[in-house]
Amino acid sequence: MRISLIFPQITDVMRGGDRRLPPNALFYLAAILRERGHEVGVEPLPREDLFAPGFVRSLVEGCDLLGISSNSINWRFALKLALLARAARPDMRIVLGGIHASLFPEHALAVSAADYVLRGEAEYTLPELVNAITAGKGFEAIAGLTYRDRQGAVRSNPAAPLLTREQLANQPAPAFDLLPENEYHGIAIESARGCAFNCVFCSIPYHRSFRDLSAEAFARRLDASLSLAEPRLISPFGKTSVYILDDCFTTSKKRVVEIFERLSPLNGRVRYGVEARADQVTEAMAQVMSANEFWLIQMGLESGYPEGLRKVNKGLKIEDIERACLILRDHGLAEATDYAFIIGFPWESRDDCLKTLDFAMYLHMSYGGHISLAWYEPFPGSPLWDRRQEEGLPLTREMYDDADHDWREDPDIFRSIRPKLTWDDFLEIEEIIAALAALDPK
Repeated sequence: MRISLIFPQITDVMRGGDRRLPPNALFYLAAILRERGHEVGVEPLPREDLFAPGFVRSLVEGCDLLGISSNSINWRFALKLALLARAARPDMRIVLGGIHASLFPEHALAVSAADYVLRGEAEYTLPELVNAITAGKGFEAIAGLTYRDRQGAVRSNPAAPLLTREQLANQPAPAFDLLPENEYHGIAIESARGCAFNCVFCSIPYHRSFRDLSAEAFARRLDASLSLAEPRLISPFGKTSVYILDDCFTTSKKRVVEIFERLSPLNGRVRYGVEARADQVTEAMAQVMSANEFWLIQMGLESGYPEGLRKVNKGLKIEDIERACLILRDHGLAEATDYAFIIGFPWESRDDCLKTLDFAMYLHMSYGGHISLAWYEPFPGSPLWDRRQEEGLPLTREMYDDADHDWREDPDIFRSIRPKLTWDDFLEIEEIIAALAALDPK
């Protein structure tokens, strides 16, 4: 079967100031499908002409199955692209994947031109779907699949079990030989899946289900991935950028040390980006990491005062944060470290936001490192989204369906999500953020 995979986006996805990195999932699924004898094309680049007739025709020409992956942010692009693809190729099958379609599978089929939704992890369900289509079989036995039956009714099969550590380790390296030439500085790759925590704002799909590759298995996969990718990359930094896209890379402290001990032969060839938790940073971890080059160690701190940390269910204390910042500074890693904060939670007042901004500035002045700020956004899949009515947030899943309007840019909705802040508060906070940007230009 001839399969095309796309993650529809208009603008670059940036990580810590580095140029766009390719969407790992597309190349990962492409490798799995190719192992089973299918021909796969990947369209990973952001495109201003995403909806142009010429691009849509090139995407679906000769294609038997179009796979569109999306999160909540680009769901509206996925909807529009599916509609245009269906118009260009009425006979072609379309399957949706990614977190947004997985959260609302029946709704996704009701409002889109797609035939199927793959819910959750697709390593096994996507090949099973392809085999069923090829053989003309029914879909009743494919776990994790939502589909239209022959009468047009929407059916949802039982969920598929999560992949085990062994199953994750046995998958092939992503098909990075399909990368477009001279477009990327590096690759994104996972060493683990899921998160052991459950922060109220977070929409990652696998809360409390951390599954990691061993240090040996990850080192093998990274080596194989680099062999495929590096001939097609550009390296303006003199090294290949590798972003380890785990939701929390530092969950297993011992494994972090083992990974970088095994990756020591790549010193001088690779620069890394990771996400870390402050209460998981150790002296041993920082010491082995300091022997490598990092462009990003993002610590999700979220709130700068104890009550805020408690309300977001972060599980951090202010003293945890300062201890981690001190360790990273003392091991020469401060320049790569980003202190990531979120302001404007529904319960936050002006004074609460200012506490976080004050703490961000204090960390930067005391320990080096850099400030990363974001206004809170209530994404589907997060515990806070699930209790949006309780919090008085005027949000529905249908708001994501307008292909030509991004509700996140609506000033009235922006204000309603933060009921304790006035417009004067917003203006004051934005002025302080601008001052912080002048203090910390990175």
